[in-house]
Amino acid sequence: GGHHDRATANLVDDRSIGYNRSMAFDSAKLTTKTQAAFLAAQNLALEEKHSQVDLPHLLLALLDQPEGIISLLLEQAQIDHARLRQRLVHLLVDQPHFSGETSQPNLSRDLEQTLAGAAGIARGSGDEYLSTEHLLLSIFGFVNATRQVLQGFGLDPKVIEQALVKIRGREKVTDPEPESKYQALE
Repeated sequence: GGHHDRATANLVDDRSIGYNRSMAFDSAKLTTKTQAAFLAAQNLALEEKHSQVDLPHLLLALLDQPEGIISLLLEQAQIDHARLRQRLVHLLVDQPHFSGETSQPNLSRDLEQTLAGAAGIARGSGDEYLSTEHLLLSIFGFVNATRQVLQGFGLDPKVIEQALVKIRGREKVTDPEPESKYQALE
């Protein structure tokens, strides 16, 4: 539907970005895929009538991204995509629901924290844009249920970093469409 396009353009000013619109948005530019993932996560939360957009929503959105780097990463790390997806869908069952009128879901505190952490990771690695892999890495920065699921599949920052180097070499993220430069390595 056409109403999604508008939302992508002003995702950053959108009042629905949680309670204090974390600094991350001011200090880091988001890649197109990062914006799309937040939008998809928000739509998923709305569809499920969840009162918050949380990490499982975001990670499911990242897993389902066509030509997304996260799918490439999981392939590279030999993670069972379908099983991981199943476990994340399982986490959604515990999400708080709206009662009555559906309004815009807020970003959960975990998601805010992940976003802020991802901005720091992007800056720390000299990337100009906050890319989807920064979000994935940031989930490991603090204790949360999604991180536990990922760890259960043998994923940790080190494994992710190694897969990343294989996918993008030492390239920095210098534009909003970094995925176009990555090769899916056979």
